Amino acid sequence: MKTQIRPLLAHSCLLAIAAGGALLAAPIARASLLASDDFNYTAGTNLADNSANGGTGWGGKYYVGAESIGYLNVIRDNFPLSYPNYPSAGGTYANIASGYGGPSFNYFQRTVDVGGAFSAYNDGTRVGKDGTVLWGSFLYNKVNGLQMWLQGAGNQIFDLPTGGSNSLFVFKITFGAGNADTVTIWNNPDLTTWTPSASPTSSVSGDYSFQTLVFVAPNSENEGRVDN
Repeated sequence: MKTQIRPLLAHSCLLAIAAGGALLAAPIARASLLASDDFNYTAGTNLADNSANGGTGWGGKYYVGAESIGYLNVIRDNFPLSYPNYPSAGGTYANIASGYGGPSFNYFQRTVDVGGAFSAYNDGTRVGKDGTVLWGSFLYNKVNGLQMWLQGAGNQIFDLPTGGSNSLFVFKITFGAGNADTVTIWNNPDLTTWTPSASPTSSVSGDYSFQTLVFVAPNSENEGRVDN
């Protein structure tokens, strides 16, 4: 997942933010990485454990919706995620599920370091300073039900569109004046030809300022996987 997603597409972890999980701050090859996590923890580790507290650019540990039921929020290695021409994510990933003997709604989430790594994007409360742009990316497999939320004043929900196969989600958040923000999405781009000007899969508008990234199994018997 990466944030500022590391050249937006160059890497992905929880949400590489440059999301991102990562979340990035600029297009792929030129972006500076703000936050990422490759979930390189021991298989079987509950995401709620303090040992699952790595990566960079975060404001704390993971929190989950079913802390006492480890198999619903667990690091696994039996179905590694990968994507053509995307940096290797390694063999471990985060697996989230709902139902299966636990709650019918489940999540794992992590707050970004708003005042530190994201200080240049801090609007005083959240990531969302007017006139700034963030890129993010992450690998995922929807399996049979998975969402990504940007949690701020409310929850901005993204239903991940592809089920049953490894996929790549890339997004760009343009923070406009007066919380008139735009999120541009590329789902499963061809990385041999992709550029930041490529036609997007979709685009949405609203208030997308946030401080927490959340992955959700929204209904009973839903499951999904996330990496980079």
